[in-house]
Amino acid sequence: MKILVISDLHLTTRFDEKKCEFLEKLINRADKVIINGDFWSYYSCTFGEFVKSKWQRLFLLLRQKQAVYIYGNHDRRKWTDKRVHLFSVRQTEKYEYRYGKNKIIIEHGHQILRGGNLENERILRFFRLIHFDDLIKYPLICFLPKIGVFKLIWGFSFRHRRVQKKINKGEVYMIYGHTHVAKFSPDKNYINTGFINYGVANYVWIKNGVPRLITTRY
Repeated sequence: MKILVISDLHLTTRFDEKKCEFLEKLINRADKVIINGDFWSYYSCTFGEFVKSKWQRLFLLLRQKQAVYIYGNHDRRKWTDKRVHLFSVRQTEKYEYRYGKNKIIIEHGHQILRGGNLENERILRFFRLIHFDDLIKYPLICFLPKIGVFKLIWGFSFRHRRVQKKINKGEVYMIYGHTHVAKFSPDKNYINTGFINYGVANYVWIKNGVPRLITTRY
């Protein structure tokens, strides 16, 4: 079985045909899909607005691939409703399974890295008004690496180290998202799925219980 793990797509009501086509081709190659959080973003739209958007084009395909939906900090359980079944067969905060001796644990990561888990509804309404993820956050995430200050400003290397301290060594693979920076630490069996947006695509294939990080463009 070939399992695809994706995270931090931050889909909103703004539709990107090129991104959608890339995701369709990617998902079609999988036997099963794990959506590891921040599939859509409450910071730019409500769940009701999202499920009615053109992104519903992916929903049936994800259902066919028995998609497991892991909640993130931008798409928390409390912000969704029963319509999560339109694109997933199971919803959870963490997903675990075994393949032989290998154990795979997948979670978004915001429960460990508490910073940025915004709760103030007034601020969130303001963020949705200005389409925070669409127009501010992701453009910055994509622009900052080009000027060489990405890790300095966002401190994501530090965040990776904090996550890795929680990891059990041995035959346990830990797969996180949340930081938006793809990373594979073989000595710690730690993988971060990065994100898929603005032409950058990071994702994980799991085959025979062994994860592999892929970084490409679309």
